[in-house]
Amino acid sequence: MENESFWERFRCEIISPLKFIWTLRNSFGEFNEVRASYGLPTLKNPFDRWQSSLFLLDNFFGFEMPIPLSPIIQEIGPVLPDYYPPLTPDIEKFLTLHKRTMFVALGSFLFLTPENNAKLLQSIIEATENGIVDGVIWANIVKNRESFPPSITLSNGRIISTSDIFENKNPNIHMASFAPQFAILNHTNTKLFLSHSGAGSAHESLYTGTPILALPITFDQPGNAEKLELAGVALTLDKLNLDVNDILDKIKRIQNDEQIQSSLRRIKTLAIINSNRKYRAADLIEFTLHSSALNQKNINDDNKFDDKLIFKDLITPDTRMGFIKGKYLDVYATALVIFVSILYGILRGLYIIGKLIYVKLFKNEDKEKKE
Repeated sequence: MENESFWERFRCEIISPLKFIWTLRNSFGEFNEVRASYGLPTLKNPFDRWQSSLFLLDNFFGFEMPIPLSPIIQEIGPVLPDYYPPLTPDIEKFLTLHKRTMFVALGSFLFLTPENNAKLLQSIIEATENGIVDGVIWANIVKNRESFPPSITLSNGRIISTSDIFENKNPNIHMASFAPQFAILNHTNTKLFLSHSGAGSAHESLYTGTPILALPITFDQPGNAEKLELAGVALTLDKLNLDVNDILDKIKRIQNDEQIQSSLRRIKTLAIINSNRKYRAADLIEFTLHSSALNQKNINDDNKFDDKLIFKDLITPDTRMGFIKGKYLDVYATALVIFVSILYGILRGLYIIGKLIYVKLFKNEDKEKKE
């Protein structure tokens, strides 16, 4: 934001929200139809509910760009489970034998093109053979085996059989149909995470202090990758322009860049501290239930449920004051008028004094000339 051009800031602040509203225009109608089917009143302006609804955001500043938030919007992330599946015996053995392992996981539902899969596979083979890393675990890829070519030609001209890689005949590459992601990231020998940068994966990586080589594919992933790179804990690959040499260079840079490692230690601390806020989320949900049940004033004069009364302690007064009054525009305008009036009075007074002095001096000069 602070380093963006005027056009980018205008696009983000004005154009993007309008596009978002336009995209949701049909959803509002469908939403009202669902409400009506359950006997609930329809909403003329769904945005009014936003001012009186409790928002729990699975996010945290450090990963997200810092912005001022209303008390009714509560950050409770990163929300991470208390228990995770442990390492499988084969993966635990692999990690024990490989001190500098790169973990690759690009999601379970979105896949790359066959061309990009071939480039990634070539990159991880060359990364292990060139000593950039000494081991690679690639998760959730076995079921997508048919999208890989039968063989991979390395930069030195050597041809590698793809089937040998998928059958784990290469001692430095482990292809897994399932991998306990958090347990792998939390292992001391995992030095790098090649990820699609989904929010959940990003949170786990930051919590465990694992640097990210982001390969965003779609949805929120490009935005997450940009945030991670701005936070100084990741480098990004372009799915439309994948290059083996670029991938190898960034794998090496992430491991050796002290600034990335320093930023990662800072964000890791934030992630660990903020991970306890999920219990506050449970408290807020309980508060909502108790407030709606105990406070009889939640029933307004029309005998309808008034959700604004539930969260009256969290709703800021400016939402009830109107735009001009709520933003203190009337106060600022009055202050501006007073300032301009005082400034005008001072300048006018100086002008009159200066004019009097000038006239007096001019008359004295004329009088001396006449004498």
